[in-house]
Amino acid sequence: MKKKLILLMSILVSFSAYTQDNFGLENAITEMVSNIGESVVSVSAIIKAKAAGGISLTGTIEELENDQSRGFFKEVFMDISDKTNRRVILGTGMIIDKEGHILTNEHILKGVAIIKVNLLDGREFDAEIKGVDARSDVAIIKINGDNFSAVKFGSSEDLKVGQIVVSLGNPFGPYTGKINPVVSLGVISSLYRSLPVLKKRKADYNNLIQTDAVINPSNSGGPLVNLDGEVVGINTAISFENGYSQGLGFAVPIDTVKDNLNKLIKGEEIVYGWLGVNAQDLNDDFRNYFGIQGSEGSVVLKVYKNSPAEKSGFKEGDLILSFDNQIVRRTQDLIKIVSLTKTDKPVLVNIVRGGNPMVLRVDIGNSFEEKKDVIKPKKRNEIEFRGMFVKNMNIADKQKNNLEIEKINDGKGVVIVDIEPGSLAQRSGFGKGDIILKIENKDIINKESFKTITSQMKTSCLVKTNKGYLVLKIEEDFE
Repeated sequence: MKKKLILLMSILVSFSAYTQDNFGLENAITEMVSNIGESVVSVSAIIKAKAAGGISLTGTIEELENDQSRGFFKEVFMDISDKTNRRVILGTGMIIDKEGHILTNEHILKGVAIIKVNLLDGREFDAEIKGVDARSDVAIIKINGDNFSAVKFGSSEDLKVGQIVVSLGNPFGPYTGKINPVVSLGVISSLYRSLPVLKKRKADYNNLIQTDAVINPSNSGGPLVNLDGEVVGINTAISFENGYSQGLGFAVPIDTVKDNLNKLIKGEEIVYGWLGVNAQDLNDDFRNYFGIQGSEGSVVLKVYKNSPAEKSGFKEGDLILSFDNQIVRRTQDLIKIVSLTKTDKPVLVNIVRGGNPMVLRVDIGNSFEEKKDVIKPKKRNEIEFRGMFVKNMNIADKQKNNLEIEKINDGKGVVIVDIEPGSLAQRSGFGKGDIILKIENKDIINKESFKTITSQMKTSCLVKTNKGYLVLKIEEDFE
């Protein structure tokens, strides 16, 4: 009997301690959310062109290149049509100072004409873009006012796998009738994650925080915080496969952003260091080849022409062990170190080439040189007018439209192959793949006649497409 009583008391004591621990955690989370909640805002980026009614909960999907698992990820904004039938991109932001500067994702602001910000207390503000950094996928917008409640920044450098974190965001934004940050709890499931480069995206998704805290649609730009209520990341993407969420979210580390905040507020362009190589992590085969015992280093796969690396004598197969006195354990380290190195700064790089240690001196370039020397712009053969790029139609274009254009316009016309985000054409409702048949009742035979006719257009003009008539407006018509 005595043993049973002791066992029961032991269980009760353990349960009491367990309950107190959980209440303590619960109180910490609720208090933290209460403190940070009024600094988390809903961001509505409005494109003035009319859009079809409906709602897309997760924005665009693009397949990852070079991903053997055939995985997907979505940038977690929401794309809807509002009551006035305008296209609205919904995201989240966080106020970072009492003057009303707001940190959010760059990808929710592409091509927008109007930005609205809704606060927890019900106030709505017009916002303007102050600065963007497409590479890190962050932006600063500004609302007018003072004494706003701001978030506190922590350090993403100190994060550990298994650490508890909280994700905050504003699903549906003001369209639920009330701004109320939605909270999800989870842990950091991995660090230093990378997502392959997406087509038509400038973002370099490296060194990301991976978490199982649920990141909902329109949470883009919202904070990932620790239990002290400090922002450690910016929610950016969720993983998908075969149309289903994999329960993993990705956030941009706050340390990637903090050093550039003042530049973004001033509207200055963010410049990154550039070496000019492609590299990969060291594996067993490379270790045997190089005859080294350790597992640290990054192997050069390609050296770009006219790059700082080529000028400094780097070669394919070089094993980079340290860069500017900083150890390179993996390729992600190399990317981070190089990008944060001041441009035009001479640095020493320790490498191994053919089993022999060497030291190379390199003058770091910048990301503008990278665009100029490596990513050479393609020559466009299309004709541009008010943000739409058109080309002559071919058989494939006609087949795609069921040959109806043969009946409508004797097979004449041009097809829109690209639309500049935020352009007059996009805002007027034109889309990629539309076929231009007539402008102001003048037949469009080919791109040459398109160029001749559009060169005479100084005001809004009536355009006949394969889908019907649209008015291609000028800027004054949107005001």
